[in-house]
Amino acid sequence: MTDQLDKHISWKNQIKKMLPKLSSACFVVGSMYSYSNVSTIKTIYFSYFHAAMKYEFIFWGNSIDSKKVFLQQQSIIIIMTDSSSRTSCKHLYQRLELLTLTLQYILSMMMSQNLETYTFNSTIHAFKTSNKLQLHKPSTTLTTYQKCA
Repeated sequence: MTDQLDKHISWKNQIKKMLPKLSSACFVVGSMYSYSNVSTIKTIYFSYFHAAMKYEFIFWGNSIDSKKVFLQQQSIIIIMTDSSSRTSCKHLYQRLELLTLTLQYILSMMMSQNLETYTFNSTIHAFKTSNKLQLHKPSTTLTTYQKCA
């Protein structure tokens, strides 16, 4: 990680190394678009683009250079929806049920600062599953909502 941070304490090197990976992901999604459905395209997005984008995200997410990553994200969203490059992406993110880079950063920061308030699957059961470190989504019933009202 130290080679990613330059002497001016910026994340320019990290982002510079990431952009070709994100560009490759755009190419893959564009290549697969005509052969796949939206669900498959989103799977490719999360496994290829999103995974590369989120690497060390909490460190560089608010840097000035993050705009380049955001522009790549907009490009892949346009490719995923087969939209014109002049189309506003706001409704495209909503249609795909994806968060923008900025919203993901805000969510990550909120969760990291309030992590003790969340419950993980590993505290609910003792099974060694691949989801044990994911946040546990509590089940709700109608009576839960009636008590809040």
